[in-house]
Amino acid sequence: MGATSKPIDAATVARLLELNGIDIPEDRLPQVVTWMQRIQAVAAVVLAAELEPKDEQAPVWRP
Repeated sequence: MGATSKPIDAATVARLLELNGIDIPEDRLPQVVTWMQRIQAVAAVVLAAELEPKDEQAPVWRP
């Protein structure tokens, strides 16, 4: 997932749930989509973090 990836949508979440055999009530789908979008945003931040060459475990935030 890169900086240009679009936010996950309801159709994608519904398909992923179906493919994985996860059954949720239809009225909960918007809440699940919101959770997935938050997870996607956090993942983008983590992937964008640069590591110091001398300490690959220490994240360094660069603007």
